[in-house]
Amino acid sequence: MRIELNVEYRLSPKVKIIWMLNAISFTTIALIVILLASVFLGMIGFPILDIIFVYGLIGLIFLIFYLILHYIYIELKWRNFSYMFTDKNLVLKYGIITKRIERIPYIKIQNIAIRYDIIHRILNVGQVIISTAATDIKLSEFSLDAIEDPDIFVDEAIKRIEGVSDLKRKRLLKD
Repeated sequence: MRIELNVEYRLSPKVKIIWMLNAISFTTIALIVILLASVFLGMIGFPILDIIFVYGLIGLIFLIFYLILHYIYIELKWRNFSYMFTDKNLVLKYGIITKRIERIPYIKIQNIAIRYDIIHRILNVGQVIISTAATDIKLSEFSLDAIEDPDIFVDEAIKRIEGVSDLKRKRLLKD
């Protein structure tokens, strides 16, 4: 895969699996809390089987509803996220209701790391983490959760960073 300038790219569709697994882990914890609460209520005198059944049913309905809504959110989040290399910036576009465009000048990028969690290795993708020189902590680090060929992405970014810094160095030498 070769990365072209001024072409929008999306995260791998496999990112939906990663995001959904995060939601499932949350719902599993929520279900365990509901079941533990019903056991506790059973210990203090409430009929345990009725409470477990009622809370279990409520919990199950909640979990199914939550997972359906979360899948819709994940699909919209994936469809509304893209990145693009330009001659001077890495551009990130994202947002479902509020659209955001982040232009990260190559000269401001300080570090690029690739992280491979277990799920990333299973799905054959990588998470690219970009650290910048921004003073705002929210803007100082960006994460692209599932890039199909993260090494190619990083190589392209480094090539762009080095190209911009070489150009700046040449301008300084001329002055």
